[in-house]
Amino acid sequence: MPTEDPEAVHQARVATRRLRTLVRLARPWLRKKVFRKLNKPLQKIGRSLGVIRDNDVQRALAAQLGLPGSAAKQRNWSNERPKRLRKAARSLHEVRWRNWLKEFDSAVSAIDAKLVVALPTWVRSLVEEAEVALQDEPDDARLHRLRIVAKRLRYTLEFFGANLLPEHEVTVMKLTAIQDSIGAWRDLNCVRQDAGLDARPLALVAAQVADQWQVVLERLKAHRSSDSGHARRSGTGGRASNK
Repeated sequence: MPTEDPEAVHQARVATRRLRTLVRLARPWLRKKVFRKLNKPLQKIGRSLGVIRDNDVQRALAAQLGLPGSAAKQRNWSNERPKRLRKAARSLHEVRWRNWLKEFDSAVSAIDAKLVVALPTWVRSLVEEAEVALQDEPDDARLHRLRIVAKRLRYTLEFFGANLLPEHEVTVMKLTAIQDSIGAWRDLNCVRQDAGLDARPLALVAAQVADQWQVVLERLKAHRSSDSGHARRSGTGGRASNK
């Protein structure tokens, strides 16, 4: 795995997160032992890659802004990065991927129909979690939670959007914008604090992501209303037909 390309690390991290989203979605029907077997290696790999990705972005941003001490920190990270990459590579190589994929395929294939039926409930749970994160005065922890929820919802729509939401690509774009807005704000504050500078105010990014979330929410609600109206007109009342 060792690579000097930050984008390669980013793509590996995203792939790991997507797989974890699928495993979490399937969790209610998996035995605890199976869930742990599928999730634990992804969690370990994700954490290793996350440290590298965050430092890559923050060190590049510090250098770009010319913040105090950024050159020294970049040199330190250049020495530390190969060690972190080797640790991430060990996590990757510890997994017997052929066995993991076989276990994953077996588990998901057995519950495939249940997954599709459960998708609306999964999406509703994510929406409710996002609403809680935006309640009252948002703080750093709530925004971080919103970013995680937005990622999970985005990956779900990327996997199953055709089953859930017409023109889901627009909603995915808005969710990506929420991720990017919060991520950029957090990265900037990390490098400013490293340089001994005050953090940027939270209010601006909170208002921005709240507006973006409203667009996502309106699209999801409009689709649910459309589905309910269709069910009433077809006489099913939202229940599966006996035909």
